[in-house]
Amino acid sequence: MVKLPKKTKMSIFLIKEGVSPNDIVDKNVPAIQLDEMPSGYELHVRRNDDHKPDWLLSFFSSSISGDDSLTISSLGAVLTVPVSIPCGETMCRRFFAITFGYGRSFLNREVCEERFGLKCVLNSVDENALRTIKFTDVSGSARRSSEQMPRASSIEEFSLDVQRSLLSATTAKGKDGDLLEGTVSGSDSLSMTKLVNVNTVGSFLVKVYDLYRSDRYRKNFDWIDNIASVNNPEMEKRLWKEAIAIITSGKEKASVTSDLWMTVPDVLNWEDVAGFRYYGERKDSEGKLPLHEDILMEEVLATFHKKLESYRQLRSKKISAVDARSGNEIQSWSAASCLVGELRLNNGKNYCVTAGKWYEIAQDYVQQIEEEYRSIAPSDTAFIPYLKEYNSEEEAVSVYENNTEKKLSHEARYNYEAQKKLNESETEKRYLLMDRRLIPYGSGKNSREELCDILSDSGERIHIKRCSGSSAMSHLFNQGLVAASLEVDGDGFIAVANEKIKEAANDYGLPAGEFLLPSHSGPGKHSISKVIFGIVKERKTGKPNLPFFSKVALAAVRRQLKRMNLELQLNWIPCQ
Repeated sequence: MVKLPKKTKMSIFLIKEGVSPNDIVDKNVPAIQLDEMPSGYELHVRRNDDHKPDWLLSFFSSSISGDDSLTISSLGAVLTVPVSIPCGETMCRRFFAITFGYGRSFLNREVCEERFGLKCVLNSVDENALRTIKFTDVSGSARRSSEQMPRASSIEEFSLDVQRSLLSATTAKGKDGDLLEGTVSGSDSLSMTKLVNVNTVGSFLVKVYDLYRSDRYRKNFDWIDNIASVNNPEMEKRLWKEAIAIITSGKEKASVTSDLWMTVPDVLNWEDVAGFRYYGERKDSEGKLPLHEDILMEEVLATFHKKLESYRQLRSKKISAVDARSGNEIQSWSAASCLVGELRLNNGKNYCVTAGKWYEIAQDYVQQIEEEYRSIAPSDTAFIPYLKEYNSEEEAVSVYENNTEKKLSHEARYNYEAQKKLNESETEKRYLLMDRRLIPYGSGKNSREELCDILSDSGERIHIKRCSGSSAMSHLFNQGLVAASLEVDGDGFIAVANEKIKEAANDYGLPAGEFLLPSHSGPGKHSISKVIFGIVKERKTGKPNLPFFSKVALAAVRRQLKRMNLELQLNWIPCQ
């Protein structure tokens, strides 16, 4: 029986241009020489000392202490390979790093090209050959997801939203006979099992580099270029340096266009928040840090004892939210995590920061999202200003809901006052306060949704939120989408919603019949026509704006509402 050559499992990284070979691998892992290894190749090997596995020691304890046959060791290796590639009319040298075992643990990942393996795989396989994907929702939640299909599938069969997801890795099935055949995985690295050895791998890597440089992926996966995480440490340093220079000087450099501000990076229940504390600020006579209504950049900057000059200072500045009842801290963030906005550098590239992370955004994608955002019309709803007194617990208004007295402040107070004023001023429409009336649906104990904050008798569903970070804004937009979808799709949800509408109408002395949702009797037989988002302008100066990824989320929600023949409108509510 003929013994077939054995394939080798390996992970391949492309090293960035200009990186010295001495900077590819941890300097504490020296290179070793092997006989007949091609010139310029370096093999770095590290072996762990013999040891007993942790599970063996914890489970069997002293009963195996003297048995040396149960010891193990492991070996990791990185092979650096120089290859010559065409650069116009000349040849250039690029380096690859191939890792074996746990070798990637001592590879310097900062010098590796991002998404090298991902592009190789997408340039090679058919569009319906994907088995697993890993992606991050960058529109606010930063939720990381991994999905696997039981068979090779197209990207449409996964739950990834190409408009607001950052694809980081995929595993796919390559065709027999192709350069990348069988099961291949691509992320920053290209992982595969291949019939190559140290003498043939150089010519193989030249072909891999040609595959990486191809733009075939744009036929089916062009959207992966819309958003890219900034993983280059030098670029991250430059972006933080530019951002800090702008926010401390109060003006932009000639080489930079920006819109930066600070905001709460997470979703908060504002009724539970008394205010915010900035660590490092001078304490009051009671030894407590002052409370601030919101996170405002100029106030945060004033609390630095030394002029803000570095990212380390920004990252070390702690900001906390304080519970309105107990006075205890309920959440905290670094000031760096609270910075949001966009930068356009003189290299012509656009960058966006949210939750302490920078992303590079393709220019045509920025233009597409901005055009969609600007095309959203405001509604004719006469929103009242958001007054400072609404945030005061002492000035909270008392109402009776379900025969129980409740104190309303913050957003709840605003929604109450807005609905009251609308009913006083409007002659053709009536409005009902539905804020905080959660409607159960489905079988899950946590499956509850607000229909809206304010319901009109003319098909409008109004959702109101204070402007903050991408996470909170995306939560608002998705909340509006989910509620609209439930209303359009299900009689079961409508029946329960109508019970809540009757409760609200009874509490506020309004005729319930004007607001009840009709049961479905055929396609399109529903009363909803518009989803209106009212956003309280956070900054007291400057034009109102949303973080870029919130605009991405809003555009995605708008497209989905449009498929249901529903209109999305957006109003900015002034803050006084």
